[in-house]
Amino acid sequence: MRFSVIRWFVLLLSAILLLACGDDPTSDADPIPWTLFEPEQWVGKAIDATDLAKYLDMTALPDDGIWVLWRDSGEPCAELFAHLEGVERDKQPVVLVLMPERNLPEAERRVQELPKGENVIQVALPADRDWVVTAPVVLVLRARNVVSAAQGVLAESHIPIPIWAKVAPEQIGEAKKHGVPVAFENDIGMRFVLIPAGTFMMGSPEGEEGHVLDRHVSHPMMRDAALPKCVDGLNPSPAPPRPDAASTRVQFSSGTASSGRLTQDSGAQGVSLLFP
Repeated sequence: MRFSVIRWFVLLLSAILLLACGDDPTSDADPIPWTLFEPEQWVGKAIDATDLAKYLDMTALPDDGIWVLWRDSGEPCAELFAHLEGVERDKQPVVLVLMPERNLPEAERRVQELPKGENVIQVALPADRDWVVTAPVVLVLRARNVVSAAQGVLAESHIPIPIWAKVAPEQIGEAKKHGVPVAFENDIGMRFVLIPAGTFMMGSPEGEEGHVLDRHVSHPMMRDAALPKCVDGLNPSPAPPRPDAASTRVQFSSGTASSGRLTQDSGAQGVSLLFP
């Protein structure tokens, strides 16, 4: 008798709990799928060999340029896009890869405007899953290979590095230190790369291609401040041997006047052009 009472009590309690909870239609729902991105592990790999290739049509995207993975709710994404204004000038392809966020309230959207231009391509990842990564993510591609990757607050330091620029890590570090571009092209087509401060040998060593006797190595020179060097564009020298050759036989007064006009007219991203 005592056992029956306990059994009926347990059954009654189970029924009460079942009625209180009801039949929750979401209790048996499948969990939301998610994908973890680790961009730093993509460096040195072909973009087609990364996790992105599983979700995007890579054949329609450029081999070189800057790829940005972004989401609407990211304040750093909005700041990064404002920093991308100068990339269009370098004619560098920019691929904007949206990571959709389901049911994001309008009030939480931080990105109000995207970069525009004929070199800007917009694509989106599928909206049926969560994308686990700190946004934004900036990838720099050369010949479909990922040469650098950064995410979050470090992403802005990777933009812009023009496709034509051949720069070393020391130059990139010097540009970050001074808060200036490591390379840029101004409005009249002159291209500049940053020369870090340091010591260099003046002259032309024996055995160098194009060496002449009156330009032998004489002594080391010290440059105590970083400055941009023109690597392409206007060269006032008569019959320069190649487009990126240094200017020679230019009077100081003419060079100073010319650099002043170029600073005023070229829109050189806040960098003053000085005749050394």
